[in-house]
Amino acid sequence: MRITFCGFTITNQPARFGLEQAKAAMRFAREPGQAKAVLGTVMGVLGYENAIAADVAEARAAEAASIEECNRDAEVANDRIAHLRRQIAMLEEQITCSQLRNAKLERVAELFAS
Repeated sequence: MRITFCGFTITNQPARFGLEQAKAAMRFAREPGQAKAVLGTVMGVLGYENAIAADVAEARAAEAASIEECNRDAEVANDRIAHLRRQIAMLEEQITCSQLRNAKLERVAELFAS
């Protein structure tokens, strides 16, 4: 709930200490003990909500969805590539047939030209 009074907004919801804040804190806390101290201070003293796990789960879900979308796109592209390869093979076969017909026509023309 938010209450605005004289231009000030007061909320009764605790501030979030999420993944972005944890990444920023990593600049100062390089060891697990230091990270625990930072987290204890942020949660215990400042009263922040620990939202790191929720943010990580959300980021993983978003990444999984992105990977799934890339896989679908790759499947569509692979199907298109296979179709194009079949078309190329068919056109190459037509070219070969045309070249054979032309060679036969040239032989006939040579026979009757002399």
